[in-house]
Amino acid sequence: MSLSRVQLVCTIFCLQHFLTPLSGQKSRLPGHGRPFGEHMKPMGLTTIGRFSSPHVFYGHFVKASKPIHMKSALTEANHPGLEWTDAFLRNRYGKEMVRVEVGKMEVRSRKAHWMRMDKFLKDYLHSDLYMVHSVSGRLKDLVLIPPTLQCGGYQRAMQEAVVWMGKGPLRSVLHYDEVDNLLCVFDGTKDVVLIDKFYKEKVEANGFVQDGHYSTVDMEKVDMHSFPQFQNLPWYRVHLAAGDCVYIPYRWYHQVTSQGDRSLAVNIWFARLWWFDDDDCTGFGSSHTLEPLDDYGFASPNEAVRSQWLEAFEGADDDVDLADFLGRVSSGTQEHRRKVHQLIDKDQDGMLAWIELYDFDISKALPLYPDVFMLSADPSGGNATQSVHGDQETSKAEKEHEAKIVQVDMEEEVDDKVQTETGAVIVDKEEDDDEKMKDKHEEKEKGFETRAEDEKEKLEVGLKTQEDENEKLDQKEDSGYVHSNREEL
Repeated sequence: MSLSRVQLVCTIFCLQHFLTPLSGQKSRLPGHGRPFGEHMKPMGLTTIGRFSSPHVFYGHFVKASKPIHMKSALTEANHPGLEWTDAFLRNRYGKEMVRVEVGKMEVRSRKAHWMRMDKFLKDYLHSDLYMVHSVSGRLKDLVLIPPTLQCGGYQRAMQEAVVWMGKGPLRSVLHYDEVDNLLCVFDGTKDVVLIDKFYKEKVEANGFVQDGHYSTVDMEKVDMHSFPQFQNLPWYRVHLAAGDCVYIPYRWYHQVTSQGDRSLAVNIWFARLWWFDDDDCTGFGSSHTLEPLDDYGFASPNEAVRSQWLEAFEGADDDVDLADFLGRVSSGTQEHRRKVHQLIDKDQDGMLAWIELYDFDISKALPLYPDVFMLSADPSGGNATQSVHGDQETSKAEKEHEAKIVQVDMEEEVDDKVQTETGAVIVDKEEDDDEKMKDKHEEKEKGFETRAEDEKEKLEVGLKTQEDENEKLDQKEDSGYVHSNREEL
């Protein structure tokens, strides 16, 4: 073999030896092209065997912004929802109109439809129908408030409850909500991916839609080149079986995959609490049971505005003087801020206590000083408000607006008479109950039309030290606590 041929062979061998690792570098990125979570092991998550008591729930999880898995909580509380069958729902709520989406994978731009409950129950097992319905009217019966949320301030912070029902697999996008979330499963299973809000910069670095608070990443096949920050992104995982609940802290990123021929769940959204009212829980014991939603009702959307505004007071003592107030509240004119301080100061001692920050009438304060609460004044002279949260499907205002247009699945005829008005297909309801429900939807829709869409974020990113107080929890009345080992960040 001549020298030139030897040199050529050596050159080819060297090129193959050095270029092959480079060409394979893309495929060797941790988790590339694989379901999210294969890039690293999940962090440890606290698990208990019942509903947490209100004070423990707040002190160790809400205040610390940490999720908790309440395993078998519905079972331990004897929740009747574990026995709800399709026949029960059909017989009791068949004539109710419910909000339904079409598709197993969530698409934010997809429009929802409205149909009768009995028709949904007839079709969902052999179709892509997915009920995502914000409860109202008779359907409120499906929501029972656990002891965890019955005192301390939660009971006046509840914003919305949603029924989720369909045939798996069903997948949401990775997103966050502007409110706290308690999600409970009644049938089927759910796998929930959780990412701490501390990693906001990583999650939102690429492909994040700020308007809807969601990421465009494909969680089933993550492209680590398009989302390089996901390569070293810590995460948590919780598997929910029937009877389980999970607390998802506000602004934590999460993605939900539902499995099972019949997937049924209910979640409750409640405004973030920055202070726990111990006096409100005097006499509250472990004997408390589930209570009807109607005993509490939903708070005004303005309570969510209050919650977002009060974030500026996180860590404040119980006495906030004027100087401290002006330093924490940066929006609005100084004159307006002084007037708001005076308005909140019920006992006129010049100091604001947390009870005063939560007790003042925010619905009256908003239209007077919208700039202080980071809102745009309503030019019509009505109350200034803002959207509650960017939830998983559409905002509550959009849901109420869509309630006016009832769309019917055209694949099958319905027994009701159908008429067309201004291009919308509307079910002609003969029953008085259905007519009343429509009127309620329209009344709510009018109330939400004044809500401004310019929701302002005030996220203050800061790493909180994860407190290892599992031993203490075992000594409290929540004696059913079982803790998994946590890995410190």
